Amino acid sequence: MVPMAKRNMKSLFKANRVYSVKQVCEICGVTQNAVLGWVKVGLHPSDVTKPCVFQGSSLIAFFEAQSKRDNRSLRIGEFKCFSCRGVFWPDAEAIECMLSTKYGNVQVKAYCDGCKTCATKLLNATQWDSVQKCKNTGASLDTIDEGKAGFKAKTGIKQITSENTFYYSNDRLLHGYIVFMGKYATKTIDAHLIAIRDFERFSKGVAFKQITPQLVAQYREDLIQRGSELGEDAISNSTIRHRASQLRLFLTWLLKQKGYRSLDQTLPEYLDLPNALMAKVMPAKEKVYPTLSEAEEMLRSMPKATRLDRRQRAVFACAFLTGLRANALAGLRHRDMDLQKSIFVQDGTNGRAKNGKSYRGRFFPVPEIFLSVFTEWVNEMETLGANRDDAVFPAEQSLIQNRSPGVQPRKPFEPLKGGDVVRQAFVVASKNTEHHYHPHLARDCLAAFGVELCRSEKERTAWSRNLSHKDIETTRLRYGPMAEKTWLEVMEVIETERNETDDEKDLILKFALQELHPRDPDYEKAKALYNARIGRPNER
Repeated sequence: MVPMAKRNMKSLFKANRVYSVKQVCEICGVTQNAVLGWVKVGLHPSDVTKPCVFQGSSLIAFFEAQSKRDNRSLRIGEFKCFSCRGVFWPDAEAIECMLSTKYGNVQVKAYCDGCKTCATKLLNATQWDSVQKCKNTGASLDTIDEGKAGFKAKTGIKQITSENTFYYSNDRLLHGYIVFMGKYATKTIDAHLIAIRDFERFSKGVAFKQITPQLVAQYREDLIQRGSELGEDAISNSTIRHRASQLRLFLTWLLKQKGYRSLDQTLPEYLDLPNALMAKVMPAKEKVYPTLSEAEEMLRSMPKATRLDRRQRAVFACAFLTGLRANALAGLRHRDMDLQKSIFVQDGTNGRAKNGKSYRGRFFPVPEIFLSVFTEWVNEMETLGANRDDAVFPAEQSLIQNRSPGVQPRKPFEPLKGGDVVRQAFVVASKNTEHHYHPHLARDCLAAFGVELCRSEKERTAWSRNLSHKDIETTRLRYGPMAEKTWLEVMEVIETERNETDDEKDLILKFALQELHPRDPDYEKAKALYNARIGRPNER
C-alpha cells in the first residue's frame, strides 16, 4: 500500500461518494485501526450502524481540519505527524521518553498509525506525570483532558460547508447503489451521484423511504424552473434531461430494494419532462469545434523547441489521427501503434478507456502533417531506447530520467497519470485562436469531416465504428453538429434556387441537417436532390 505520507489525503476522495472502512484503508494505504483512530479524533461516520461508512465530504473536511491543526491545539495524548499531516492517538504504553531538560520538560515520541513515521512532542512535568499514570494503569490517554477536544466527533443530520449542505441519512443506501453501478465508468457514476445529491438537497435530506410522488414532481418542476432562469444557477436543457434520467434510474433500482418496495411504484414516471414546459428552458450553447483546416493551422503554430514542446505537438496530432479520448491518449504504449499499417489499438485493460472498451482502429485520413508530426515523435522516442512496452507520451519525470540515449540499465518510460497533459496541449494549440478547444472536440471535428467525406451507408458505418461508437446514430446525433453558420448558408442556397418544388426543398434541407435516417423512404431521393444541388455525382 502507498504510504500515507506521500499522499494529499483530502484530494483522494469525492464529496458525493460514500466509502466503507475497507475502501478508506485501501485508498489511504492505512490500517483499519488508523481509520478507527480518526473517528476517535473527529472523523464523522454517516450513522451509528457498524461497520462504519463515511461520506466523501466528511473525509475531505476531516483531513482539511487535521492538516490545519498545530501543536498548540493538540490535547496531551495527541500527536501531530508532520509526514502525513495527520493527528493520532497512540496507546499510552507506546509513548517513549527521548530526553529530559533541566527545567523538567520531557520530549516524547510515538509512531503514526497511518504512515508509521516517528512523531515527537514536548510535555511539561505535569503532563508527563499524567501520561506515565496512564501507562501504569492501562487507562486511555484521552481521559487526561477529556472534553477539551477542538474537533469533536459528531453524528448529525447534516454538515454545512462554505459550498454545500450535505445530508447523511441515505449514505448507507447510496453505498449499495455505488456497488450496483460498478459496471459503469467512474465519470458516469459521479454524474449519477450529483443528480441524486441534488435531489437530496432539494428535499432537505428526507430519508428515501419517505419519498412521495408529490416530492418527485416538485423536484421535476424545480429543474425546469432553474432551466428557465438566467445567471450562474441556471442549468441547461441537457443538464435537466440528464438529471431526470439519472434520478429515474436510481428510483427504478430503489423500488427493488428490501424495505423500499412499498413505495409508490410510479415514482420514476414523475420524472417525465413535459414538452410544453421544456420549451421554456434556455437552449444549450452551440458546440464550437475546429474544422480540420483550422486544426492543421493550430498544429503548425505550436512550438517545437524542447522535447516537452514536441510531445505536446505529437499529442495534439495523435488526437486527430486516432480520435481517442484524452485518458486513452495518455495511456498509449508503443505496442498499441503500428505506423506502417496505420493501425492503433485502444487497450481497455489499462483502465484508461471509457467503459473499459478495447478496439482496433485505423488512422483517419487527415492531412499529412498530423501523421508526420506523430511519426517524428515516435522516432525520437526510439532514439532514446523506447520499446514496445514503453509509453508513447511519457511523463515529464520519466523523460528527464531517460534523457541520455543508450544508457543502460534504463528505467521504463512511464505513461501520463491522467489527461491533464493532453488538455494542456489543446490549450497551447488554441493560443492564437478565437476559441479555446478541448480534446474531445477533436472527435466532433472528425465526425463532421466524416459527413463530408463518406458517400455510402457502409462508409458512414465504418467511420462511426472507427470512433468506437456502437452504431452510426451515436455519431450522427451527438458528434459534429452542424454549426449555425453552416445551416444558415444552406438555407440561403435553398432560398436563392427556385428549380425544386417546396417539398423537394424541404427534403434537401432535412438531408443537409442530417434529419433523415438512411432507412427513411425519402432518404435516397433527398440525397440525390442534395448531390445535384452541390454538383456532386450520385454514387450507386
